[in-house]
Amino acid sequence: ISTWQNVHAQTINTPVGKLPHPAGPFVVGTKVFYMKDPKRTDTLQHSKWDVIVQAWYPCSARTKGIKMDYAPDKRLVDYFLKNHYYDIDSTILKSFYTLKTNSYKNAAILNQGKFPVLFFSPGFGTTRIFYTSICEALASNGIIVLEIDHLYEGATILPNGKAIDNSMYPDTTNASLSMQCVRDIQFVIDEVERPLSAIGKLFYKNADFNNIGASGHSYGGNLAIEMPIKDKRVKYSINLDGGDFSNIAGMKLTAPTLIVRERPNYTDDELRKKGRDPVKWKADSTKSLLVYFDALNTSEKTSYLVKVNQTGHFSFSDALYLMPSMLTHFLGTYLTPGRNLQLVSNLMLTFIQSATSKEKLNNFGHHFAQDKELTFYKVH
Repeated sequence: ISTWQNVHAQTINTPVGKLPHPAGPFVVGTKVFYMKDPKRTDTLQHSKWDVIVQAWYPCSARTKGIKMDYAPDKRLVDYFLKNHYYDIDSTILKSFYTLKTNSYKNAAILNQGKFPVLFFSPGFGTTRIFYTSICEALASNGIIVLEIDHLYEGATILPNGKAIDNSMYPDTTNASLSMQCVRDIQFVIDEVERPLSAIGKLFYKNADFNNIGASGHSYGGNLAIEMPIKDKRVKYSINLDGGDFSNIAGMKLTAPTLIVRERPNYTDDELRKKGRDPVKWKADSTKSLLVYFDALNTSEKTSYLVKVNQTGHFSFSDALYLMPSMLTHFLGTYLTPGRNLQLVSNLMLTFIQSATSKEKLNNFGHHFAQDKELTFYKVH
């Protein structure tokens, strides 16, 4: 549909800063829900299973109030600093104590028709707050985004103040953890479908239950493509730079799937300085790409793989604006943060708007014919 070409890029040098203002037509609201699944028990905490959700959604242009903190629970920042999280500079981490989002805390949803519902799962070992820029961008374009801090999949703080991370999970098998994460999403769908539940009171009236999707980054992206297989209420999935798909081994994809992949830009000399053999690295990259095609070729629906030139693994997060050290260290040049976010959020938004229509899905790639940073592969 389109082919990759070299485009202008700049070396990234992002200081401690602010999140970008979402570009969509709607003002954004956000609310954090602390829930417990009564059907599951957390044997480590000796309590029912915690499910923590941060919702992002369109609200009225007349909305007033305070903007939500980037880290709603400051004890999460304490955890980052104590654990030298991802070796991020402490000055940047400390800025999270006071950094604000662009979204209004606990605002009422815009009562103006139905909005698609998109679940978002963070990458393994990360945390939901690191995807604020993408969630705000989507919500500002009329999407209800329900972002889950899956217990033991990443880093989160329970209401009692205890820090939970991926090193604590009692069962080390990927299948067991994946099952719990899938059940998290199913539980939240159940709760949204109950008009008198805490989250249902906010979203039941305005949620489009015929347009529910799952998305995520890295491990969270793998969870996303598993969701339509496990729950028919989920109509499509979006995988941002996910892994080897071992969680769906032997399964067939049953819904339209969008896989968005990094495409690093570096020289052979840069690879050698990092102790990598350029020939082997390129061969491994090709082998990795085949894994994605093997997964997509099982799909019963039209699906896509899109590569975004001059991106790394954490180019699908707030690292673009706040944490440049988290970006892939092989890269010498990057897309500008604004262009990167624009491309990724537009890919997600257009897929959400297309996935439930066969005609729109077939024409999905044509929306991006002028975006030379993208390489499209369409799989039937």
